[in-house]
Amino acid sequence: MPSVPHALSGLSVGEPTTCRQLTVWPLLGDDATRERYFTLDEAVSQGWAAITEIAPDGSIPEVQIVNDSPYQVLAIDGEELAGARQDRVVNITVLVPHVARVLLPVCGVEEGRWSYRGRALRPTPRVQDASGRARRTRPTSGAT
Repeated sequence: MPSVPHALSGLSVGEPTTCRQLTVWPLLGDDATRERYFTLDEAVSQGWAAITEIAPDGSIPEVQIVNDSPYQVLAIDGEELAGARQDRVVNITVLVPHVARVLLPVCGVEEGRWSYRGRALRPTPRVQDASGRARRTRPTSGAT
């Protein structure tokens, strides 16, 4: 594993990709510092990763990602997950290590439903909008 300064010195900014109102500029490194990863949707679609409740009774603020692949899996803040006891939204961006189990912080997005709609959750093509993410991350101190 290279040192952080060494890894950063080998980075360059790639060409941007835009979809609707989101633009992403990739950070590109040389092959020595690059480790392959897949998005959560790619990994689940290929059967390399699974997202489930952490227990039979579930837990609103957490789900489990089991990554059985030799690659890292990227779960992105605001990504919607459908199924299990309730549809959820991912709370933070996480790079799940290869061959690992990780608890992923999430928020419920379905008021009233707490019954199984299949055992697993699956990524959807929807992402929580910026104003929803801002409300979700606002401090809960009671100040307005």
